[in-house]
Amino acid sequence: MAHALAAETDIERRILALRTVSRVYPLSTASAVLRSVAARGEGASRVEVRDGVVRVAIGTAAGSIARQVAHDVHELAVEAMAAHGLRFVRTEVEIATVEI
Repeated sequence: MAHALAAETDIERRILALRTVSRVYPLSTASAVLRSVAARGEGASRVEVRDGVVRVAIGTAAGSIARQVAHDVHELAVEAMAAHGLRFVRTEVEIATVEI
């Protein structure tokens, strides 16, 4: 689980560095609460990694094409999972808001 928590934090950091992403939203699931407890006060990531699946909800920046932003998030998730030695299955990117 420690590897997954490190990957979550790393992926979130990478996503926030994208100019095309305006915001990363907290995941509103029970697993988010469990991850918060598991983080032991280190601050829970707004990215979830479970069984090789990366989940994140984002807002796109003004002028960005949502499909391309989702692809960029997927690419960096693949890279981060490999960097942490974790199995990758897929990325689930929810576009929660689109700035115009």
